[in-house]
Amino acid sequence: MKQYTEAELTNKINSFLAKKSQKFPELDKLEITSARKIVVRDRHSSNIFTALENLNTFWAQRIHS
Repeated sequence: MKQYTEAELTNKINSFLAKKSQKFPELDKLEITSARKIVVRDRHSSNIFTALENLNTFWAQRIHS
């Protein structure tokens, strides 16, 4: 696999996004919202299941929003 410098990778990403923006201009109009932070507690085993349920709920909300 070819290794890229940070600048090369940034240029490749920006050119890819520019091409996709030209091909799909409707995607530029979408509003991007930041994801909310979920606290994952792993001190007690019972909290692991609660954390997994919270992550599952968060993922479902992001997919269906």
